Amino acid sequence: MPNSKLFFFLFLILLSHVSIGVAQNRTTNIGVIIHESFRAGKEQKIAIEIAIQKLNSGSKNHKLAIYFKNSSGDPLEVASSANELINKQNVRVIIGTDSWEETSILAKIGQQSRVPVISWTAASLQPLSRLQWPFLVQMTNLDMLDEIKCITSIVQSYNWKKVVVIYEDNVYGGEYRALSLLSEALQTVNSGIEHRLVVPHFTSLFDPKETIRDGLLNVLTTKQSRVFIVLRSSLPTITRVFEEANKLGLIGRDSVWILGDTFSSFLDSIDPSVFQLVQGALGVKTYYSDNSTRFMDFRSNFKTVFRSNYPEEDKFEPGIYAIRAYDSVEMISRALDDLGSLNDTNSDFSEKLLDTILSSNFSGLTNMIAFQDGKLSSGPRVFRLVNIVGKSYKELGFLSPESGFSKEIGLEGKDSLRQLPVNWPGDLVTRIPKGWAMPNDNKKMKIGVPTDTSFDRFVKVEWIESSNETIYTGFCIDVFKLVVVTLEEKYGYTLTYEFVNHTTSYNDMVDQVYHKNYDAVVGDVTILANRSKYVEFTQPFTESGLSMVVPVKSEPQRAWKFMRPFTVEMWLATFGILFYTIPGLSESEDRFGRARPQSPTRAKFWDPRSNPKMSDLKKPDGLKGLIGPFSTQSTCLFRGSKKIEKSTLPLKSCIPDIYWIQSNHSKVVVMIWLFVVFILTSSYTAGLTSMLTVRALEPSVRDIAWLRKNNEPVGCDPDSFVGDYLTNVLDLKNIKNVSKQDQYPEYFKNGSIVAAFLELPYEKYFLEEYCNEYTAVAPSYKFGGLGFVFAKDSPITDDVSGAILSLLEDGKIRDLENIWLKTSQKCSGSNPEVDSQQLSVANFWGIFLISGLASTLSFLIFLYRLLHNRIEQRIISFNNGSHWDNESRWRRAVRLIRIVVSMNPNRVHPPESSNSMAVWDHRNPPRWELVSPTEIPEHLEIGRPTQLEIPMRKMEHISEDLH
Repeated sequence: MPNSKLFFFLFLILLSHVSIGVAQNRTTNIGVIIHESFRAGKEQKIAIEIAIQKLNSGSKNHKLAIYFKNSSGDPLEVASSANELINKQNVRVIIGTDSWEETSILAKIGQQSRVPVISWTAASLQPLSRLQWPFLVQMTNLDMLDEIKCITSIVQSYNWKKVVVIYEDNVYGGEYRALSLLSEALQTVNSGIEHRLVVPHFTSLFDPKETIRDGLLNVLTTKQSRVFIVLRSSLPTITRVFEEANKLGLIGRDSVWILGDTFSSFLDSIDPSVFQLVQGALGVKTYYSDNSTRFMDFRSNFKTVFRSNYPEEDKFEPGIYAIRAYDSVEMISRALDDLGSLNDTNSDFSEKLLDTILSSNFSGLTNMIAFQDGKLSSGPRVFRLVNIVGKSYKELGFLSPESGFSKEIGLEGKDSLRQLPVNWPGDLVTRIPKGWAMPNDNKKMKIGVPTDTSFDRFVKVEWIESSNETIYTGFCIDVFKLVVVTLEEKYGYTLTYEFVNHTTSYNDMVDQVYHKNYDAVVGDVTILANRSKYVEFTQPFTESGLSMVVPVKSEPQRAWKFMRPFTVEMWLATFGILFYTIPGLSESEDRFGRARPQSPTRAKFWDPRSNPKMSDLKKPDGLKGLIGPFSTQSTCLFRGSKKIEKSTLPLKSCIPDIYWIQSNHSKVVVMIWLFVVFILTSSYTAGLTSMLTVRALEPSVRDIAWLRKNNEPVGCDPDSFVGDYLTNVLDLKNIKNVSKQDQYPEYFKNGSIVAAFLELPYEKYFLEEYCNEYTAVAPSYKFGGLGFVFAKDSPITDDVSGAILSLLEDGKIRDLENIWLKTSQKCSGSNPEVDSQQLSVANFWGIFLISGLASTLSFLIFLYRLLHNRIEQRIISFNNGSHWDNESRWRRAVRLIRIVVSMNPNRVHPPESSNSMAVWDHRNPPRWELVSPTEIPEHLEIGRPTQLEIPMRKMEHISEDLH
């Protein structure tokens, strides 16, 4: 009995110690759902086992018990495994899932069972997921939008216009708008999704290979894009896609493959044979730091354990999934430590455990573990950009959804992706792949060419019957051929194409590109805003605009052109000031400066003491030697009526002399007049020189307003946009269609049109061809130029534009313009806007006519005065001998006729009498006559004036002459 009491006492003591030990070392069950047949599942399992071993050995308060379940990649099996873990294993936390579809199922089960669920999958709509599944904890700081932004930045950097998206047929691809997010992001960078290739899940009952093959074959035969973006899909599914794509040749030259994080994160662990299927692809891989001491210790331990458990694997390095699994277990362990003695049987244990987990703040293997809105918030949101080469990959740099690409972590994205040394699919390293189906001999580019052009120098299509082929020539055709050569030289690829004749309008030809009937259009197509809405134009290779061309107006009355430098008002003002100045100057000299010669010779001549012959000769009244600058002849005018003998004439005094002007007022007037004459003469000379040597081409029509007002007919190309522009913009109604360039001169001549509206390249050629016959009238209306047409977002447009710019800079297009558009020989060496000409009689016969008429009139006046003087002398003589006044008019007329008929010039001047120099008679002053300087006596020849007025002696013996 005492022994039994002692035994019972010892049992109670032992039981108390066991209860205390259990209380101090409580165990929390954790459920893990992974796909153990996948490399990710294997890594996750090894990492969790390493974490449990380390944490359990280091903790005295609690232990962690792990229950693994294999999902096999089936969402239904995931749901079944989760219910079993919660109901049978009584797990307090569930870790796992590699897809958002599995995560969403687990989140719903966790919410219903009030069990926290820790997921390693990024979400596309984090705020929405947090509201729907409050017990979900995302062990990542990245979501789907971050990955899409990085992929979009790659597409933008290489300017790929169209992409093909490949994704797995699951909930993620549809309900949670991954495709919509990608489509919106691509639109912001002027790109788009050409095709969506949906492949079945690897667990599908249908044969996935056949479905994948049919989808890729459709892309090969009907789609142009060769940029493939692999969105979130399982590793087995993507591997099958690569296999079929290789068989069809879709992973080759000028193809691009961009792999999302779901595949790139396995690059450290997948079989090397998979790398051979997708050589040259770019991958977006989640970044984590691998240089800390903790990580290096973990990696060393992981490699040892993994090699021991999975010796069949080729690689033993841990990936992002192993790191997340390890940090997840450590986070749960720390949360349980923070809960202290709280028993997991309490009703609020799950909520408090969830709150403690979300409040975590410790340093994990790579970064700080802290949460915001149910998602990991610490650490940079960065992806690695990798390039698959050989049996592995090489790191190119870092991609951030905010700052873009950089070669080093932590730097702003200032580097360019285009400068990276990428090994593209098909071993393409010399250039960036086009990312579209390059034309080949089996599938050539179909290029439309206009056949009915107004100016065949630009495009000309000829059918050669003998060789049964079509020849395409012209300026635009040669430019395109140069572009093709440049693409091969500078961009490393050749365009294989064929021309197709197009017979309808230019607008219809552009529409054919929009409707995919033509791949491009080569010709003289003007870049217009309305056309740019539907197609894409290259860089213009020549300028464009609309200008009005009219015939040159013939210049009337060219002989009187010497009058044109001055207007009528200018001529009237010039003559008016001339006739106003001369009389005033003469009157001033008559009153203030008359008969005061300053020349010593002249004074000596009039001095009777020095010239005895002048002692009886009185100085003529009103000596008016009209003054140098205004006297174009050396003639002196004197007042008086009597004649002075030649021997006594003061010759020196008749020479023009500026010093004859005595009045100061007159001198001021003369100086101002000389300045006016200088200005007028210079201006007239310059104007006349310009008019006679450079003849401007004057248009027959000045402006469009005149055409519009008078509704005059104008011509234009019927197949271009010009007709609509004239009608809708310039408001011209009377428009005639002119289909060929040779018809314009004919229509101008017969009056069918008075003006033609031509685009600027045509205008230049037309004026070259018909120089000096037509001219362009401003203003001109500018347009976008002539360019080649491609489909909207065509990947080749940018390369063709770059080639055109190179040709423009090298001057090769200008050389083609000289060959095709400047071939007229009759205009060589002349300017189409001006015409220089030599002067001829035709330019001056008007002024010659005026001079001749003036000389003729002067001669007639001279004859009239001569006859009048002689007749008058005879009549006077007759009156002295008879009664002239008493005779009848009839006898007077008979006598007058007899006098005129019987006049003998030899008898006009009778012999001189000895007393010829009689005293000057004031009552009968002598008349003055013009005498040649050769008749002046030598003793009077002081100078040699050109004309001299000498008084005539009375004619004697007139009666004898009349008889």
